[in-house]
Amino acid sequence: FYEAYLQASHVVCDSRILLIAARLLGWPVADQIAGADLLPAWCQAHGDDPGVRVFLLGGTTADAAQRAASHLDTLAGRPVVCGVFSPPRGFEGDAFQLAHIQQLIRDADATVVAVGVGAPKQELWITRHRALFPNVKLWMAVGATIDFLGGYRRRAPVWMTRVGLEWAYRLVQEPGRLARRYLLDDLPVLGWLLLQRLGLYRNPWSS
Repeated sequence: FYEAYLQASHVVCDSRILLIAARLLGWPVADQIAGADLLPAWCQAHGDDPGVRVFLLGGTTADAAQRAASHLDTLAGRPVVCGVFSPPRGFEGDAFQLAHIQQLIRDADATVVAVGVGAPKQELWITRHRALFPNVKLWMAVGATIDFLGGYRRRAPVWMTRVGLEWAYRLVQEPGRLARRYLLDDLPVLGWLLLQRLGLYRNPWSS
């Protein structure tokens, strides 16, 4: 996961909590940019560029992915989305599914692929397989964006996002999937942030 981020050409801060933490550490992060804001804005900005053809890989259901595509097409003012596929659970380890996805992206003549299957799965999948798609010029890891745009999940109210409580809203929506991540796995980060603020943290992967 760390290596995947090092290979990315752009990394954005998609969490208000991370934004606050970065500022406490003195890092010059300007603002939060969520995938659900970035992808629609990016498609709208490239509405006049026929060379931009976006494939959506993700979404909990095929219907949600298709509705997300229609929403993005409307924003762009043209059919900016050239194809969609909502992969089944476990697709990342399935050779048949990989071959199927390759064929779909190739047939769609996509130049951009937005992968929304959750972190770290989406970043690892992109890093391991992007060389198989020479015609794709841009890969975007967008988390739950496809579900948000497709109306399958609701985003937190703006006020909750601004005060750093979007995670709590997501937790109420998906307790089975997110409880361990938010309430157990993320807790050590608080200690690491304190160590880094005191100048005592050492990156275990720096070598």
